[in-house]
Amino acid sequence: MEEFQLYLMMQERIQPEDYSLIDAHKKIIDDRVAEADANPDNYVTYQEFKDTFKKK
Repeated sequence: MEEFQLYLMMQERIQPEDYSLIDAHKKIIDDRVAEADANPDNYVTYQEFKDTFKKK
């Protein structure tokens, strides 16, 4: 258990604390949401996606 705790502490040290997106990434997400809103028939819901796996 001590080794795992040490591992977790090290991971906390090397991970950045600020997880905010840069403007370029925000624009990509906004563009994709706008595309999905404009063409809803081109996409499936998360529930529809999950159901396809349940059927197989």
